Amino acid sequence: MGKYRTAEHWEERYHTGDMPWDSGEAEPQLIEVLEELGLGAGRVLEIGCGTGTDAIELARRGFEVLAVDIAQGAIDRARRKAETAGVQGIAFRRLDVVASAPVEPRWADFVFDRGCFHALTDEQRVRFVSRVADALSPGDYWLCLCGNADEKSDGGPPRLSAAQIISVVEPHFELQKLVRKRFERLRDSHEPSHLSWQVLLRRRVTSNGGSSSSAT
Repeated sequence: MGKYRTAEHWEERYHTGDMPWDSGEAEPQLIEVLEELGLGAGRVLEIGCGTGTDAIELARRGFEVLAVDIAQGAIDRARRKAETAGVQGIAFRRLDVVASAPVEPRWADFVFDRGCFHALTDEQRVRFVSRVADALSPGDYWLCLCGNADEKSDGGPPRLSAAQIISVVEPHFELQKLVRKRFERLRDSHEPSHLSWQVLLRRRVTSNGGSSSSAT
């Protein structure tokens, strides 16, 4: 099961630069899914933006991006990176999505989460899914990349089984893809990258044409 870590934990990681997951390259699985769906414009909510690499890639592709992270250190790094790159169209904000809604209902056309969903407790994942569902309109997509419980080696990210994922997302989302993948190789590591799930979800539409209700 995933282990929830506090904002203080993540602040320390960014303060010390202990960020092996931060390759400095845009996430290939994100690019793959955007191209599969034919998405190149609209509003994107990125949850857990880290140092802003993927937010910058999204903005370069024509999206309006709201990128949030629980750690102010991540947000500060991300803002500097976007300024250095000369990229506009991104709003960076420190936010704990479990504690408060990141956007108005149906603001986003697409949600991207790499490595947040799996770091929460079971109860927190229920609230997280509700937040994501409220951010989207019926028929819009959420791409979640998370640790895969099929991996038995030590270390690496928190890991979820397929059943754990499906059970919590199903009330609000239709499962489009649940594919066994691998995260990008850790920075400064020659070891094989860790197993992941690529989870593509579509906001559920009810029989009356609306979206399924979300918890508050």
